[in-house]
Amino acid sequence: MKNLKLFVVVMVLLSLTQSSCFSQSSETSGGVDLSFLRGTTAFGFSARYEVPFKSSVKWMATGGLGFGSGITLLSLQGGAKYNFEDSDVYAGLEIGPLFLFGNGNSESRFTFTPQVGYRFDKFDISLRYYLGSGVDFANLRFAYIF
Repeated sequence: MKNLKLFVVVMVLLSLTQSSCFSQSSETSGGVDLSFLRGTTAFGFSARYEVPFKSSVKWMATGGLGFGSGITLLSLQGGAKYNFEDSDVYAGLEIGPLFLFGNGNSESRFTFTPQVGYRFDKFDISLRYYLGSGVDFANLRFAYIF
C-alpha cells in the first residue's frame, strides 16, 4: 500500500508541474500495462510525461506500478524517444531503477529499457523490454494522451 501511495504522489506532482512549468506542447499520458515476466504476468498502470527537445525528439519520464503472482513492480525511468519522419512510429530508450517487492523479498535493479511504439490520435501503444542484472521482461503499454 505504501508503494501505491508513493506512485499516486509522483503522478500528481507530474501533472502539476506540467500545467505550471512547461510549455503547452508537453504531454502527459496514462496507461494500462501488461508485463510478461518468467512464469507470470503482471497487470499495472503507468504515467508518462514528455517534453519536446527537437522537432522529432522528446525527453520523457515514466513511472509504473504492476502487480502479479504475489509480486509488485515499481519503475521510475527517464529517457528520450525519436519520432520517425512522416510517421506515427517511434523508438525510445529509458533508464532507471526497478523495485521488486513480494514473496518475502525487496530488491532494486537498474534497468535499461528500449522500446518501440505507435501513436494514433490521442492513443499510444508501445512494446518495452526491461533489461537489467537478473531482470528481463517484456511490457505492453496501452495509453491515453491527455
